[in-house]
Amino acid sequence: MTGSNSNPSAVTSSSPTSSSSLPLPPAARALQHGNNNNILSTGNPADAMPFQSPVKTTRVDGIGIWRSWKRNFSTPLLALLDLIDNSLDAAIASQLELLLDAATTTATASRGGGPPSFVGRVHIHPDTYDAPHPHRGSGNLNGATSTTTGVCIVNNSHKKIRPLAKVLEVYNSSKIHSGAGDIGENGVGLKQGCATLSQLSFVLVKNGGNDEVELGIVAESLQRLEGCYLPAFQFDNSHGPNNPSLHRQMQALFSQPQHQDIAACIAKYGAPQAGSPLNLSIGIERLCRKFDDICYRFHDCDHVFAIVLDKVVHGMNNEKTGAASSNEHRVRVQEYMRALQEELPKTYLHIPDDFEFLIDGKKLAFKHWPTRLVELSVFPLTVSKTQPLLKMRGNFHELEEGNVENSYRLRVFLGFDKERVVIKDAKKEASLYIYSRQSG
Repeated sequence: MTGSNSNPSAVTSSSPTSSSSLPLPPAARALQHGNNNNILSTGNPADAMPFQSPVKTTRVDGIGIWRSWKRNFSTPLLALLDLIDNSLDAAIASQLELLLDAATTTATASRGGGPPSFVGRVHIHPDTYDAPHPHRGSGNLNGATSTTTGVCIVNNSHKKIRPLAKVLEVYNSSKIHSGAGDIGENGVGLKQGCATLSQLSFVLVKNGGNDEVELGIVAESLQRLEGCYLPAFQFDNSHGPNNPSLHRQMQALFSQPQHQDIAACIAKYGAPQAGSPLNLSIGIERLCRKFDDICYRFHDCDHVFAIVLDKVVHGMNNEKTGAASSNEHRVRVQEYMRALQEELPKTYLHIPDDFEFLIDGKKLAFKHWPTRLVELSVFPLTVSKTQPLLKMRGNFHELEEGNVENSYRLRVFLGFDKERVVIKDAKKEASLYIYSRQSG
């Protein structure tokens, strides 16, 4: 892993109730009393990033708000699709502007005559852990056993991502600062989606390069009646011969007594196989690998956002995660991958051809309607926000060219549905689908 300065800072979320007075979850109590000595290995304090402020919670009932988050989606699959909406909102904005204006050469020329340098990416894949062969050491993965534990969603962003402490902030009022403006900005929907899909999720961010990375935790076990707690930590991941590795920083930081509850969450992530003991070191190693992915697989992207959903619930219903076997987790994740490959092309209409949308390493083509509609016609239209379209029939040329003030662009797809036309009991003359999101 890459090194870091010895001044990392922990940034925690929300208001002033210290969680040091809150009861710890069972796993954290086991760590505190030394019942799992293999979980913690105290590092050199000089290697750790000293946290800047005490752990904090909000005054909102943490257990109650977690339950409310889980009730926002009728199925976990819808929650996953909502998280993907957020990813696309961040990764597609600048490309969409070019796409909607591409009908006129003047619009393209005004942007320099070519596409923007930013290319949006969304990668969705199973979260796996390759356990090294017991006789070949931790650095040798030949003959390693791969275990699927969850789902990863990674996207780049065309603009700087808000600090995780703000992203994970829980609002104390439904009327004031309700978070409505954060929809599509990895705010309200992020918490609701993670809570619906998993009891434990991690959020990873890099902003402006590989030197600064952030880690957030969305965990049911951290919630208390006394408050909601969604911690976020910032690490300095810069290079240097005397800088400790990210793994050593995390090991030292999360081995401190005030972070026992957080260490328990990471140690749980370090037990990828059903029945395996909690292991903080393995959990940190897995998170460091995720940071490697967003830093080096997205090396040409300044801003990257990733969500790791651990031990996801079943995609067909709202069952609790429970004590599922490793094979059951693998099957659940495979079902999600198949469902996304089927549903996403129907869900989005405006994804550019050069957008890099990968599901389990395979690029997804968003051609559902263009391939399904016969005698397809596609044309752009400018819609005035102040005048009805029928009153502007005499100015159709201006509408087509986009020369209308206070307006928005619209793409219209017209065609015969080759699948619907053979349905004998279909009674409607036509169907209208409105894709109002910028990505579809």
